[in-house]
Parts: sequence; structure tokens; C-alpha cells
Amino acid sequence: GARVDFMVPNRFDNGYGLTPAIVDEAKKDHGTEVLVTVDNGIASLEGIGRAVALGMEVLVTDHHLPGDELPKNCIVVNPNQPGCPFPSKHLAGVGVMFYVLLALRAEMRLRHVFDESTQPRLDHLLDLVALGTFADVVRLDANNRILVAQGLRRIRSGIMQPGVAALFMVSGRDCRKASPFDLGFALGPRLNAAGRLSDMALGIECLLTDDASRALQMAEEQLAALNANEAAGVTDKIAKLGTITVNSYDQIQAARRSYDALSSSQKLLVNNYQILTQAENTYKSLETSVAKASVTGLSSYVYSGQAYKPALQVVLNKVRLQEGIDYKLTFSGNKNAGKAMVKIQGIGNYKGSLTKQFVIYSCSIDAASLSGLKKSYAYRTGGVKPAVKLILNSTVLKKGSDYTISYKSNKKTRKAQVVI
Repeated sequence: GARVDFMVPNRFDNGYGLTPAIVDEAKKDHGTEVLVTVDNGIASLEGIGRAVALGMEVLVTDHHLPGDELPKNCIVVNPNQPGCPFPSKHLAGVGVMFYVLLALRAEMRLRHVFDESTQPRLDHLLDLVALGTFADVVRLDANNRILVAQGLRRIRSGIMQPGVAALFMVSGRDCRKASPFDLGFALGPRLNAAGRLSDMALGIECLLTDDASRALQMAEEQLAALNANEAAGVTDKIAKLGTITVNSYDQIQAARRSYDALSSSQKLLVNNYQILTQAENTYKSLETSVAKASVTGLSSYVYSGQAYKPALQVVLNKVRLQEGIDYKLTFSGNKNAGKAMVKIQGIGNYKGSLTKQFVIYSCSIDAASLSGLKKSYAYRTGGVKPAVKLILNSTVLKKGSDYTISYKSNKKTRKAQVVI
């Protein structure tokens, strides 16, 4: 018979799907003549083209939706390809391959390779079909429900691959009471965790081996990978807590829930747990009343036909609060009295209010004080401009940047006008 092997490309090095580089590796390392894809390939046009160019026969088995162009010069089995009459459109990749094996067996019966009494049994693969279907989170239509139900029935009867039995063991689950939850949330994550290891084929080897002790060893390695992965996820959540404010509650709670959901062995791998406890303690000590806030920037309030809001900075717990998220502002002003009031009202996670009074500055030039006209103005040929000094809001204004000036004079009447 044929020498059958498998490849699980490292997605970090090779990306996803069948690429030309993976095809070259398969030819070089395995001398591949027939290439079968599982759960991928429908979009790998370049990779399949490379395989065909190298003389390989290619069978694509996939369940993903195809693009505008299908692979050429190969056989495609995909219930979602145009024109496919197969009624179950939600098969997982493992389901597609299971039906390929059923079709192959039927074809070999027609060719008299074996008959119904001597043909290979495929029902012993139903535990794998059930696991792959549920772990792939496909829709459980009528067909998929049958596949999963039959696989679970065999597992509960103790009929399963050594690798599946090992995964139940390291997960602490009772295979005699196997449920969809076990497949999707106990066994599935341990298989996926193998993807974080340097040897990404570990999960498949665990399911293929007939050696129960070897299967248990590999399942334990996958458990270690899962523990490391789960701990890394919680570690990352804690690291992202950053500066703690009264708005940090949800983020802190999410990190706490994730940590508490870990097993005792996984918790030992979280090396920044003290940051979470510090964040919780800091949050409890935070002041939430804006009445205790420090306010700066009031001096930027000016009046020019209408009132302009000051560029306020409201700081509480050493954190600058954001208008519209943490507080809202209400202004009242009196141009004639030259005074204004601002009310800072806490919203969201902040409470209380703070009222501040401040001066309304003017930006109207007619309110400025003017000096220098009489002392410096003298008439000589061509006229001499006065050394004007203009002050507004206790500030000396700058000619050119704050105002312009023009003059008109009459030598006979000895009078002049200046327009600022």
C-alpha cells in the first residue's frame, strides 16, 4: 500500500493554507505524489498550482466558502462549492473527510477490492468526527447532530481512540458521561493548545497513535501547553490594567474573573498577580467625588460678544478627567460685572459637584487703556507717530499680532486721529 504521512505547517513560519513553500517541502522531505488537504485548500490557488506543476495529484477537502476562482487541475470536495448537491452545508473539515472515506470505500467495493463483509469499518472514527465537529464550532444541523451523537455514544461505551481517552483523563472528565461540553471546552482546547508548541503535530499524533501510554504522555504535554497559554492570557490582561481610575472597574473585574477561572497549577504560572491585587486595593481607595478635584485653566475664559469656555483641567486621584465622560460643565457669566461661574458635575462613575467663580476677561479693543499719544506726538516733515501703549486685561498688547494702527493728521488745525 501507499506510505501515508501528514504535515501540519507552522502558521508562524508558513502562514495559513497550502502555500508553494509547503508544497516544495512536502516534495523534498516526503517525495509526495498524492497530496490531500484537510480543512483548507479551497483558496490556495498558488499552492495547488505549484503541486500540479511538480506532478502531484491533488485532492482538496474543505468546508470554507470558496472565492471567485476555484482551484484548477485537481479534485475538490467541498459542500459549499457552486453546484454541489450535498444537503449538509455546515460540515466541519473532519466531516468532509469522513464522507470522502465513505465514498472511497464505496468505490473500492464497486471495484471488488473488498465486499461488505471484508470492507474496513469506519464507525470506529466517529469519536474523532464528533470531537472535530464540535471543536470546530460549526452549526449543529441535522447531519452534524447525527455525527456528534453517534460519536458520543461510542465514547460513553468506552470505544474510542487511545488519544481521545487520554484527553478525557488529563481533563479530569468522565468519558462514561461524555457530553458536547467535554468535546468543545475540555478536549478541544487541549488539542488547540498544541498549536502553541514548537511541534504543532503533537495534537494529531496524540489522536492517531495506538499506544495508550504514548497518547497519555502527549496529552499531558498538551495540558502543559494549555496551562501556559491560559496563564499567558491572564498575565496579559493584568499587564494591560495601566493607571487605575474609577473607570477601571470592568477591566479589573475581567482580569479577576479570568484569574479565578484558572486551575491551581495555571495560577502558579501567572507571574504578575501582585499587580492585580494592587490594582484592586488602589481602586478601593480612589476618591469619586469631583468636589475634591483640583481645577486649573479658568484664566482662559474670555468674552467677545459671546462667552468662551475656559480650557479646564479637572484632576482627581492624579488623573485628568474627561468632559462628557467623567463630568459635565454648566456656565453662567455677567459681562458687566466681569465675573462668571462654572459648575462641574460628576457623571458616570463620578459623583458630586464643584462650583468655581472666575473673572470674565474682555477681548474687545474698545475696553483697552491707551497711553502715549500726547507725549510723543510732534509734527515735523512727514509726521512722527506716537509711541502708543495699549493695555487690556492687565496685559500690554503687541502691535501687529494683537492690533493694527493707522493715523490721520491736519497740519493747519494741529489735530490728528489714530485708529486702533
